[in-house]
Amino acid sequence: MWFNHLHIGVRDLERAIAFYRDILGLEVRPIPGANWAPVNIGPNLSLDLDQDPELVTDQPKPVIIGLVVESADETHAQLAAKGAVLEGEPQDQYWGVRNFYLHDPDGYKIEVAQPLVRSTGQGT
Repeated sequence: MWFNHLHIGVRDLERAIAFYRDILGLEVRPIPGANWAPVNIGPNLSLDLDQDPELVTDQPKPVIIGLVVESADETHAQLAAKGAVLEGEPQDQYWGVRNFYLHDPDGYKIEVAQPLVRSTGQGT
C-alpha cells in the first residue's frame, strides 16, 4: 500500500489551476470534462484540486501543504513578483529549515521550506 493522492476542495477550479500552475509553477494536468485536476507533486503522487461541493467549505482548513525548494529567499522573491500574498519573510527555524507561508485562493496554508545543512561538528 502507498499514498497516491489527496483531494482538496476548491470553489473555482480554473482559478485554483492558475494559482498552482502559474504562481507556484507546479505541473497541473487538467482532465477534459472533469470537475477536478491533479497537481503533480512527486513520483506517483498528486494533490487533486476538486470542485466537488461536498469538499468545499468556508471553515478554516485543517491542513498545511508543504513544498520544498532549493532557496526560500529566491522562491519568496519570485512568488512576490507574481503577486502572491506572502506571510512575512523567510526565517530560519530550529527544526532545520528556512521557511515562509502563503495561502492559496481557497484558504489552504502552504509552507515553502528550504532544508538547511547543519554541521554535526564531525567534519561534515
